[in-house]
Amino acid sequence: MFGSAIQRITPIIFIILAFILNAFYSQKNLINSSSAFAIETVKARKPESDIKPGFFPQKAAGFELDGKVKQYNGKDLYLAIDGEADLFLNYGFIRMQIARYKSGKNIYEIQLAQVDSLYNAYGLFSSYTNQYGKFVRVGSMGFAEDNVLTFFRDKRFVRIQNISQSEGKSFGKDLKKLADYFSGKLEGKLVVPVEISYFPKAGLIDYSVRYVPKNVLGKRNFKRGFEAEYNYNGKTGRAFIVIFDNKKDAENACRSITGNRTAAVSGVYLAGAEGFSDKSKAEKLVRGLKAALDARAGNQD
Repeated sequence: MFGSAIQRITPIIFIILAFILNAFYSQKNLINSSSAFAIETVKARKPESDIKPGFFPQKAAGFELDGKVKQYNGKDLYLAIDGEADLFLNYGFIRMQIARYKSGKNIYEIQLAQVDSLYNAYGLFSSYTNQYGKFVRVGSMGFAEDNVLTFFRDKRFVRIQNISQSEGKSFGKDLKKLADYFSGKLEGKLVVPVEISYFPKAGLIDYSVRYVPKNVLGKRNFKRGFEAEYNYNGKTGRAFIVIFDNKKDAENACRSITGNRTAAVSGVYLAGAEGFSDKSKAEKLVRGLKAALDARAGNQD
């Protein structure tokens, strides 16, 4: 009787043990899977900074470092430049380092942003050019106002700003001195996106040439490109160059152009103009854009 009871219980014990072992290995596999996912997540993080340690020295161009260098790697950028963080994030932002330098009562903040391409570095830079300042020779291209100077070089964008309370003084010389110093420390070629040279100079508002990283002219399929403002005898309009993945996409986009827009295709580029009351001005502008783009294609053949 006792033996038969054992025989009846034994299968139940095996079933319970099997259940326990199965649960154990399932949990182990789950842990391993989670670990693998964590490793992949780490690998997918943004690239390491290409700014060497010690980039901001204790003394620079006659100025002294004031406090610690701060670094921002993502959404924490809002803590540093709330109100502008979205702009940087739209332009392939990777990280930013911020340092302050002082000389006497004057304090200057230097924002050094690393982005993912030359085009996005120029895009950030072009977001800060306006009618109140002037272009200066520093980095690949620089722009100065009374209290701030911006420039870019390769995949880095730099903004230097006077943040002291001094009034009635021009800080241009200090800004340029710091800009020249730190531009010289940055690595990378002193080049600009070639497309900005294709906009005809006649009537061009030079500070208006912008790089748009997505949705050019507000169109989703116009992924990225350039826009520029023109002024002909007080009448304004806009020219654009949209970059597509291939010629077929550019041709399809050209067929969708309607209204007061005029456009033409050159390779993977769509060149166009809009907003001109005089259509002949728009057509002439597009012909100039297309000729420059065609010449580029010819030089590459």
